[in-house]
Amino acid sequence: MNRRGISGERSCGERSGVVFVLVAAMLGPAACTLLVDTGDLHGGVTKEGTDDGGRDAVVTESGAPEAATDASTCDDAASASPECVAKEVPIDGLVLWLRADDGVETSDDGRVTEWHDDTSKVRPGYIGADAKQSDAGAQPLRITDAAGDAVLFASDDVLELPPGFDDFSAGLSVFGAVWPQLDDDGYAGTLLALGFPSQQDECGRGAELSIRDFGFDYRVENESLSVAGVLDGRGWDVISVVQSGWSAQATCTFRAPVALRRADEIKKTGAVVSLTPQLRTGTRIGQSKYFPAEFYRGKLGELLLYNRTLPDDEASRVSRYLLRRWPRR
Repeated sequence: MNRRGISGERSCGERSGVVFVLVAAMLGPAACTLLVDTGDLHGGVTKEGTDDGGRDAVVTESGAPEAATDASTCDDAASASPECVAKEVPIDGLVLWLRADDGVETSDDGRVTEWHDDTSKVRPGYIGADAKQSDAGAQPLRITDAAGDAVLFASDDVLELPPGFDDFSAGLSVFGAVWPQLDDDGYAGTLLALGFPSQQDECGRGAELSIRDFGFDYRVENESLSVAGVLDGRGWDVISVVQSGWSAQATCTFRAPVALRRADEIKKTGAVVSLTPQLRTGTRIGQSKYFPAEFYRGKLGELLLYNRTLPDDEASRVSRYLLRRWPRR
């Protein structure tokens, strides 16, 4: 097995070229000068001059680490570390974060066996929900080309998330950097399909985000909201869906508001049936649950999924982050 992007990730400071600073601490009659990199200041200091990962840290007179660098040190679109991204996008409610340039395990021929969830890097104590595929015939391909790293899905390729993922009764917000391989009708299949809960009620069992009609479609049961004619398949696009949660309703028979965005612009608003408030089994990336013969075709650069309804300002932050990371070329 060939694991990529796990141990070789450089820190935010190293990758953005942040300058070094000198910190002087008076130790009795002599002065000691410590040379440190300001770009990697996160985690608690557990021993003199290093943080809990063994990295150099700036130590104040009280012995505590100074505040981490601001987001301006992480502007390189090709090199944002998880620590830098945590300063740029909301972390509360983030339950899945897949990046093609970090955490992808492959077989010797480049087939993706496991795609590690980066959420655990920015949410202490969160285990994460790694996407896996043991069947060699259904594994997407990790590629690197002029547009950067990506996971390429073809027909029959699918990655599975673990059972118990997740409860979206407080809302759902999903953001993706995609480069779909559109057919003549503008169709590229289902990108994300939520698994079904163990018990059915009057709410929506699953939810799916698909590429169709040169645009994208969000479906919950037999209700859908779609926007057409906004994707051309000629470069990276950022698409997102934000669905409201129960909003303190006693039952889930009401229809929940939904907003569809391309880039940082809302393209369509409407409402679909609210989601069943239970944990789910069988969530997939690359294959429909409603229509199992439908598979996503194209590249996926990054995917962020929240189990809450992001307000407009936070949704814009995530969209702008992805646009910076995955520009059209």
